[in-house]
Amino acid sequence: MTVITTIISRACIAYASDSFLTSVDEERIVHVVETKQTKIVRVPVWKGLLSYWGLSRYPLHNWSTLDFLMECANAAHSFASPAAFADQMRETLTTKFQSFGVDSPEIGGLGIHFAAYEYVDGFAVPELFLISNFEDIKYSRLSPGGFHCTRETYHLLNEPGSIVEPEAKPHHADIDFRRLVYRRIFHDNKMQVYNNGDTLMFNPVAGAILDSTKEIRERGDLKDPDSVTEMLNLAGTAVSVVSMLQMKFVKSERQRRRNREAEITGKRRIGGATHAVAVAPNGLYVPQGSDTYTK
Repeated sequence: MTVITTIISRACIAYASDSFLTSVDEERIVHVVETKQTKIVRVPVWKGLLSYWGLSRYPLHNWSTLDFLMECANAAHSFASPAAFADQMRETLTTKFQSFGVDSPEIGGLGIHFAAYEYVDGFAVPELFLISNFEDIKYSRLSPGGFHCTRETYHLLNEPGSIVEPEAKPHHADIDFRRLVYRRIFHDNKMQVYNNGDTLMFNPVAGAILDSTKEIRERGDLKDPDSVTEMLNLAGTAVSVVSMLQMKFVKSERQRRRNREAEITGKRRIGGATHAVAVAPNGLYVPQGSDTYTK
């Protein structure tokens, strides 16, 4: 399943993710096939980041989610805005996944975080687009209409703790909503945290770390509240701690498959190397090289 944490603050947009990649074989059985590779893709033209949870590979249909995201990032310059870019991903994914003919969330479920900066009154204001074909927050069903794309920043910054279905959300692209997001982040110094993936395992632990740090920050006691490195470390720590807990306490088995040893597990869903990367409003990415947070 894997996890993604996205943190939005006035310092930066910060992403962190584990490295478990899943693949569906000819018998439609899901396996963990990768534990080191990053799942975070940079989109420099929009000062943005992409990452995902759910299906990674479907060899029967020659599908790789990471390859798809990299292709999209390389073509991002041809779109008029981050919103247009996100909506095209939604449309392409819907067409592709419908051709796969899968109706199981364990096999065909996929969610993508695309965070980028949009200009509002001359200021670079972050937005998180959620692109997903899951119908509910428990990932128990796929949406019959395919992928949907929603804006998440206004909702999370102004209505924390509430759940709003995609079709019931206001049109958060309107200038007044975007101005409110700018005010909450840059004037009120609010920090937004958004998690997806194995939420039942991840959220209790990561939520405690992130919420505690958020409270420290809002009290004005954080060591360096406007540091990109601080936000990057926060995102990476949350993922690393949960990954470590699953490594220590969750059952796993070793199985030789296709002439090489790989970890095949139906229990452990978070693990491998933790990757983290941030992008500031001026477009600077940190780190500038490898995004491996822990090895």
